[in-house]
Amino acid sequence: MPSNGRYSTRSAVSTFLENAIGTLLPSYVTQVYAGRAYVKEQDYVGFVSTVSPNPNGSSAVLCVVLPSEDNQTNWTLTGVTSVNNELVVPVDIEIYFSSNAEGSINPTGLPGIVQAQYDYDFLVDSLRDLIALNPNFGSSAIWMSGKDAFGIKHSCSEPWSPPESPWVYITGVVQFQATCQVILNAPVE
Repeated sequence: MPSNGRYSTRSAVSTFLENAIGTLLPSYVTQVYAGRAYVKEQDYVGFVSTVSPNPNGSSAVLCVVLPSEDNQTNWTLTGVTSVNNELVVPVDIEIYFSSNAEGSINPTGLPGIVQAQYDYDFLVDSLRDLIALNPNFGSSAIWMSGKDAFGIKHSCSEPWSPPESPWVYITGVVQFQATCQVILNAPVE
């Protein structure tokens, strides 16, 4: 089994998100993928519109992505026999959001495209709160997340619809860095 690192980070984040659906995350998040399971962004956009939406017509799929750049720092504690490794793993939670409320007045009384943006914003705020309140994602593999100078960042597309379609789509990403603390004991020579 490898030491704490990318594998442990991906597993901890995706498992925690999956278990948070309906409690810390809104129930219209229908699926969490531990990695990219698509070739093009459009593959998810088509899929997300087939899942069960909430009463406002919204649904979302999350995908945990670990970009290729990580940073490992080795701190020698006592000679070369004990090393404290700190691995910083960047984490992207990609959001594929859809709403079929475009052009209609839903139960909230808001136009569909406005309600879609409210539902999307609620999901992003929930993700930020989840990361801030659970910086280790319930795992001993992750020491902290979102607590460094990088913080928790978010970016998204403008809401868009295919021509003649009732669906509104928003794609976005919440980014943070997870710090894994790994203590390796080198063999004594």
